[in-house]
Amino acid sequence: MRVFKKLLLVLMAFVATLLVIGWFLPETSTLEVSTEVNQGLAETRAEFSDSGMWTMMKRYRIGDSSMRDGQLGFFIPTTDSLQVYRGLLVTKVPAELRSTEEFRFDTSASGSKITWTSKSILTYPLGRYWGLFMPDSRRNTMKNQLDSMRVFMESALNEPPQPVDFSATTQPD
Repeated sequence: MRVFKKLLLVLMAFVATLLVIGWFLPETSTLEVSTEVNQGLAETRAEFSDSGMWTMMKRYRIGDSSMRDGQLGFFIPTTDSLQVYRGLLVTKVPAELRSTEEFRFDTSASGSKITWTSKSILTYPLGRYWGLFMPDSRRNTMKNQLDSMRVFMESALNEPPQPVDFSATTQPD
């Protein structure tokens, strides 16, 4: 019986230590990746808004919070402007994680630049521990998805892109 008591005390001390350490871990995580697309800003933005662009994200429901088997979560767009596309991403697997995803569109030397920023709110205590390990794997996933988008956008070109000669805030007719 004494051994059982000692094991229980050690287990309780371990859990208490995890909870205390979790309290001091960061509540948020911010990641940012970008890629340059070899086409004009208007074409990049138009293709990004096309529903075909999102077929690569089959593991998430776009615009709908109901999930099907095999899906990780859902993405609900909240803002769509010429320069910023923002939405709420809720991942349910392996744990619930809410993040604000923002895609910014800017002109660049090669045509246009897409910058993806993800700001996650980490739940206490498990989400905060998850936040210690998540950034590297999530950054790689985000980079791979942006590269897939870039390849998709550039493969649709039938002619070489024209130099961008208009402001990022105005679009050609």
